[in-house]
Amino acid sequence: MCKKSNENYIIDLPIDYSEYTEKQQRYLKNRLLDQIQWYDKKAKHNQKYYKVLSVISVIISSSIPILTLFEEKPLVKILIAIAGSAVSVITYIININTFKDLWVQYRMNCEMLKSEASKFINKIPPYNSNNPDVAFDTLVSNCEQYFTKEFSTWQSKVSQSSTDS
Repeated sequence: MCKKSNENYIIDLPIDYSEYTEKQQRYLKNRLLDQIQWYDKKAKHNQKYYKVLSVISVIISSSIPILTLFEEKPLVKILIAIAGSAVSVITYIININTFKDLWVQYRMNCEMLKSEASKFINKIPPYNSNNPDVAFDTLVSNCEQYFTKEFSTWQSKVSQSSTDS
């Protein structure tokens, strides 16, 4: 379901599109696959920033005790102060951008949609109807219901954050 291309993973649904109408093909490619790819890209982005900033923070904070061994020099005192401040700023950036939470949420969303697509492709319940249109309608209904729930969750977070400021 994933192909590696120039260090990026391209998610490809192994679907025989000829089985579906043009409208159904558009939904599968332009809605479902696009959403899976978007969540995958955003999950990787947030994971990268979370891990990079966390490692930098640990390295800087770990250097502070070593620097205190040379504390009698004025330059070292300045470096200790800068290091302590940098750790605080990095921690704030990680928390305000919620990189870890977004990474986990986007990965869950991506995997849920890939699971729905896989069940649909393999005609596993609830997509095992003898009528392909019914199976497709069930897929669309389930995915759109999920998208609506995600949008509502996002909207309530945005509303809450605007009232908190």
